Amino acid sequence: ARLPTLVELGTTPGLLADIVSELAGRDLAARLPPAPELFARHAGNLRGALRELYDYCAGRSGGSFSRA
Repeated sequence: ARLPTLVELGTTPGLLADIVSELAGRDLAARLPPAPELFARHAGNLRGALRELYDYCAGRSGGSFSRA
């Protein structure tokens, strides 16, 4: 039998934006792809969104964002 769920946690575009801002700093975060778009593309998976941002910053953009 399964154990009962004690706590359900969720992610939001705001949480992703806060994490990116904390890691990258506000100046760089403002120049990155918007958190709501990343959040939607990765269906709320913050790990996937952060991975895409890592690749974007490293110049390995495989996503739909082009480097400006």
